[in-house]
Amino acid sequence: MELNIGLDSPNGKNTLQDRVRRQATALRILAANLDYSQVRDSNTEPTLVVKTYVSVSEAVLYDIAVACEQDCVAAYNPDTGSGQLVGPKAAEWGEFNPDYFIRP
Repeated sequence: MELNIGLDSPNGKNTLQDRVRRQATALRILAANLDYSQVRDSNTEPTLVVKTYVSVSEAVLYDIAVACEQDCVAAYNPDTGSGQLVGPKAAEWGEFNPDYFIRP
């Protein structure tokens, strides 16, 4: 499974220290299943790009979104070619769009 986790927060707490804290939080939650991670720039914000060894449940994705102060997390399954947005405001973002997803 591949994930994109934004590191900016809508509440304006977007210093380098805030971004590093969000990155560390996400990596701590995913630690046992982590295969790859790197921070990359998207068109809108620094984004943590992650690849895991196994699928991550929607509940865990939701928890990551909340812990990292994100509206949602984008998740992509390369085996099935399907993706989803998961988080407290995922519905407001619409459907998963692979054109915006950053692959590892």
